[in-house]
Amino acid sequence: MRTALALIAGGVAAREFIDSLEPVVLRGPLAVTCLATAALIGGGAFLHWFRVQQAMRRAQPLPNSWLMPVLAGGVLLAASLCMWGMLT
Repeated sequence: MRTALALIAGGVAAREFIDSLEPVVLRGPLAVTCLATAALIGGGAFLHWFRVQQAMRRAQPLPNSWLMPVLAGGVLLAASLCMWGMLT
């Protein structure tokens, strides 16, 4: 949840406060990438927590999480957009 909140803050900051990122058209996709990743991580964290709780109550093995690849992909895309903007 902390990571999702940080991504929300990063998305808002990218849209409203970054003046040096050129071309300006990159600000929107960067913000959307951060916010969409935050939404997936936030919703996925709740679902994962629910599945873990059920498994613990039933004394079953804990389920794997799909959140880390989503987080890695979102951060990779956001970083790529930033680097592209800084190099052009």
